[in-house]
Amino acid sequence: METPVLEKIKTAKVIHSAVTSIGQEKGAMRRDPSDIIKVEDLYYVWHSKGPLKTGYDATFWYAPSCDGYNWAEQGMALAKVKPGSGRQEVYMARMNFLKK
Repeated sequence: METPVLEKIKTAKVIHSAVTSIGQEKGAMRRDPSDIIKVEDLYYVWHSKGPLKTGYDATFWYAPSCDGYNWAEQGMALAKVKPGSGRQEVYMARMNFLKK
């Protein structure tokens, strides 16, 4: 019986590289990044961004890249929903939409 691939891997090399445009920003926090998604010749990443404070007060933003290192944040993609508006499913559908 053949050994599964994951059992054959003993070590992994992790490389950290600098990126542009989606790094630190005074007074803001970015978190919860999506997986990097490639559509044709562009890479995309989605993340939440909000004021640097306690609690969670963020909106969803996105940035495309031609090479995976130099990103161009495009702005807010999804605003906060008002409680009871019935739009909460928009947040949950964000990644499902991109995977289609």
